[in-house]
Amino acid sequence: MRRILVLAAAVLLRAGLAHASTLDFDEKVYSPIVDEDDDGDTEVEFRQGSNLGGPGSGAAGGVVEFERALGRRLSLAFLGLWERDPHQSARLSELGVESVINLGTVPRLGVDVGTYLEYVQGVRGQG
Repeated sequence: MRRILVLAAAVLLRAGLAHASTLDFDEKVYSPIVDEDDDGDTEVEFRQGSNLGGPGSGAAGGVVEFERALGRRLSLAFLGLWERDPHQSARLSELGVESVINLGTVPRLGVDVGTYLEYVQGVRGQG
């Protein structure tokens, strides 16, 4: 139940702040928990996809993310986003940094609370 509440709150918050875009492979719901077993672990994530119909058919994009847990309550990641319009070559469109910070647990509810910070900068007029 607790995970469902956290997930629902994160989805609603993110939906309210999301920008309109054809492909948003950098959009991901994060857990506010940085496991103590993950302290010092480094992860590499790669997500990609493409549109298969409609006006954006053939457009593709993705993200490469390098994430590291920096203690029990903090993770930091660097990411690069790429995109490809139909009939064009792929290009790096954005570079960014993001962080997940565990703020703790709400005692009476037993809900884990965290914050997600992200800064992304377009490259060569992209993004």
